[in-house]
Amino acid sequence: MEVADSLFVVMLTLSAMIFSVVPFAFILWYALHLVLSPRLDPLLFKDPYFTRSEQVSYQCFPLSFLKSGNYVYLLVAPSLAKKRRFKGLSEPVPVGRVMRIVCVVQLSLMCLGSLVGILWFLLMGYAAFVVLL
Repeated sequence: MEVADSLFVVMLTLSAMIFSVVPFAFILWYALHLVLSPRLDPLLFKDPYFTRSEQVSYQCFPLSFLKSGNYVYLLVAPSLAKKRRFKGLSEPVPVGRVMRIVCVVQLSLMCLGSLVGILWFLLMGYAAFVVLL
């Protein structure tokens, strides 16, 4: 019974983290989408970096956030993004230092939310196994 009680406390803590971190990360992602898309679309949303089908589909609601995610990735890890998505990009991205810091915070929150969610599901499986035995 002691294991179940400690698992319950851990699961409550992880649930609180998920319900506090993830909504803030998505709100921040939406704000970055509103700022980065008008600023970076004229420079980056064209043929060598995005295919024609991506240019068409990334203009509408759900997939336009993937485009913003690519921009955040470019601002957080430019050397990695230039190796994959933005090959041949040599000009600097016209974004200030504060916006780069906000992008780092947003990507960190998304990664933290993903890791906590994975840990939550792993512990749920373990808890179900412990309770059933």
